[in-house]
Amino acid sequence: MLEQVISAGTTLGSYETASGALAKLAEVRVSAKPVERRTLGIGTERCVERDAAADADLALPLVERKATPAGVAAPDLAVVRMDGGRLQIFDRSAVADDTPVPPPSDTPVSPERRGKSWREDKVGLRLSMASNSGGADPCPTRPAHFVDAGRIGQLVKEIKANGRGAASGDT
Repeated sequence: MLEQVISAGTTLGSYETASGALAKLAEVRVSAKPVERRTLGIGTERCVERDAAADADLALPLVERKATPAGVAAPDLAVVRMDGGRLQIFDRSAVADDTPVPPPSDTPVSPERRGKSWREDKVGLRLSMASNSGGADPCPTRPAHFVDAGRIGQLVKEIKANGRGAASGDT
C-alpha cells in the first residue's frame, strides 16, 4: 500500500488529487497530509542516496570513473557530429487578424525588438561506427602522379591560385 501512496503522490498533480485517486481506485482512505509526508520522505531518502552515489563516483580516480561500464563493449570508433541552424520568427501577435501580413523585410522593427527575431538551434548526433579491415592494401604502390615532383608543384600553384580567388570573392 505504501508503494501505491507514493506512486499517487509523485505522479498526480497534488496530494489532494492523489488522496482522491487512492480512495476511488485503490479503495484506501488516506488524507492528503499522509500522502505528502510519505512522498516527501521517500523523495528525501532518494536524494540522499543519489548524493552519496555521486560523492562515491567523484572519489574514484579519473580512469575508473570514465571507464566503460561493466557489460558494455566500447565501440571501435565513436563519432560526434554537430550542426546548427537559424530561423527568423515573425511576431504575428503584433498584427491584427484582418491586416495583411507584410513580408519580414518590409516590417518596421522597434529598437527593443531588433535582433530578437532570430532563433538558433544546435543539434548533436553521437554515433558508434565500425569498419571491416581488408586483407590487403587496396593501393600497395604509390600512384605515379604523387611521385612526379613537377606535377606536385603545379598542383600546389593551382591550389594557391584558387584559394586566393575564393578568398577575394573571385570564384
